[in-house]
Amino acid sequence: MALVALAAPLSFVWWQLRQPVPLPPAPRPAPPADPPGIVIHHSATPGKIRGKEVGAAKIGELHQQRGFAISYHGRMYHIGYHYVIREDGTIETGRPEHCLGAHAKITAYNHYLGICLVGTFSSRANPHHFEPSVPTGPQLRSLVWLCARLAEKYHFPTNHIIRHQDVRQTACPGENFPYHWLLWEVDRYRPILRVQMAARAGQPGGRHYLAASSGTVHDVKVNE
Repeated sequence: MALVALAAPLSFVWWQLRQPVPLPPAPRPAPPADPPGIVIHHSATPGKIRGKEVGAAKIGELHQQRGFAISYHGRMYHIGYHYVIREDGTIETGRPEHCLGAHAKITAYNHYLGICLVGTFSSRANPHHFEPSVPTGPQLRSLVWLCARLAEKYHFPTNHIIRHQDVRQTACPGENFPYHWLLWEVDRYRPILRVQMAARAGQPGGRHYLAASSGTVHDVKVNE
């Protein structure tokens, strides 16, 4: 009788052990950190190749050959930069702003936004005499606007706008790139842009901002 009496509790314990243990809810993935700065590059190409203007599409082809691909939110990106500025000042989007870049070869700086100006701005590293060999006026105007807008959007100081050569041994973006002038212009323009962005934020389509380039005004979509 004692064995029979023990059988019920033991079977009860065995049944309890077989019951599935409820798992805690999966933690929500942390949102990606905002970009902490900008790294400026030149493309080390001419403005045109075989008569076609070099832009984000062409640079994406070159980066695809170098294996820079990354999948982000179900889409594949080959270009390593987040923005490209053509010779005529047109701003083109590359990777989304919160997608890890492939432009600095140092992971910490790939979290910075990579902006590439088309051209080769180093006399010492331009054996083929590519043009433009200095940034064009439209490129610089677009660059000032874009850097100021991104710095305001992500609230990082102007001195977090750096050159590729500041983090690696490279000529990029070259001695013909007016770096200190850029910082001065961005600092001067940020208060103006801050007011414009605040005014547009409450309007329909307020996530689009205006960029002056080549004497015209372009509507540049925010690259989230």
